[in-house]
Amino acid sequence: MLKAHAEVSALARIGDPWHVTACSDALQAPIVVNAAGAWTDQVGQRLKRNPLGWYPNGAPR
Repeated sequence: MLKAHAEVSALARIGDPWHVTACSDALQAPIVVNAAGAWTDQVGQRLKRNPLGWYPNGAPR
């Protein structure tokens, strides 16, 4: 399933599937792709991943 233009409000791996809440929809998926573009680091923080150094508008905060 592809869900475009959907802000993720919750993301957790419980067992094998990922449990995702996006735009009030509860979803499960074996794989989640972070395609947030310049906001990739913000989404990655929810997964406790190291930042890549990408910033919206090209400027660090």
